[in-house]
Amino acid sequence: MTNTDPAAFAGEYHDITWTHKGTFSASVLKYLSQNAEACDKNKIRGSRTAKGWLLEDLGDEEKATQEGEKYRLADFKFIKRSTIDDAFAGRATPDQLKQTLWLATYFGYIVAADKAGKPKKCTAQHFADWYLGMDCTGFVSAFFGIAGGKSIERYDNDVSKRRRAVGEIRSCDVMIRKEGEIYKHIALVERASPRSGGGIVLKTAESVGGPTGVTSGVRRDLVVKSPGIFALARGGESEFYIYPGR
Repeated sequence: MTNTDPAAFAGEYHDITWTHKGTFSASVLKYLSQNAEACDKNKIRGSRTAKGWLLEDLGDEEKATQEGEKYRLADFKFIKRSTIDDAFAGRATPDQLKQTLWLATYFGYIVAADKAGKPKKCTAQHFADWYLGMDCTGFVSAFFGIAGGKSIERYDNDVSKRRRAVGEIRSCDVMIRKEGEIYKHIALVERASPRSGGGIVLKTAESVGGPTGVTSGVRRDLVVKSPGIFALARGGESEFYIYPGR
């Protein structure tokens, strides 16, 4: 399926629902990256620990059978190893997260109510908050269906393709933020409109650090610094580049 609405795609992470001996739901909104310079080390450690729980159970022949890159569960459900890898690396699609949360429920790590002092027995939302999340690059890659993710700098590989004016910018374009020589952030364009006094008002969907996580409608007031290069109207060192997303 081809995604065509960045805001709607972001919204899918806010309400993931699955069933296993009952109905469960969770929002996967927290920030998660396997880059220790960008993500809290405790969050990374937690995601790796929880991933290890699931892989250990999947390695038990009485619980699952590996068939190529897939695991077959006792009730004949299948899950790919790449789905689990992506979920605990901050680059999963909503469907991959749904499958992973279902698996955690199937193996008993997600329960209806937290068991005091037992991190392996927690609610769906606590599991999502503690062990899952999304990276900014992972969110964009998931939208475009890029397996394994794609680094920010790889989107900025041909400056001749950069959007130069507000009239060129389209929904589903990619916004890149660079500070000096360092690529700092990437987002999906929802829309762009002319800004009073010159420049553009850009609305984006993205995954950001801190408590916000996956969100949409993020506003940035930009001015043209030079053809193909934008900057914040209020100043700052960051440069912004906008590329066609497809």
